Amino acid sequence: MINDDYPTTFEGTIMNIHRYWNSGNCCEYTVSTDSSEIKVQLGSNPSAINEGDTIRVYHWRKEVDGVIRATRIERIVDGEVKSTFWNE
Repeated sequence: MINDDYPTTFEGTIMNIHRYWNSGNCCEYTVSTDSSEIKVQLGSNPSAINEGDTIRVYHWRKEVDGVIRATRIERIVDGEVKSTFWNE
């Protein structure tokens, strides 16, 4: 469970991607970190992000249903940022 003092930046591996169109929000990711699984939402459809990818998530608040609303997601390959996706 995410609490209000959870770090505003974290890194993990995408375990699941749910792509949908609902009220302008597109994609929900289940991200596995060292300590938990976190649901993250990004309001765009970055096709370059896939299950198994490592991502760094920047967020600014927790949604009521426990899903983190990301402001930015970076795709990490071999320790380097390869792609950046912004919340639209």
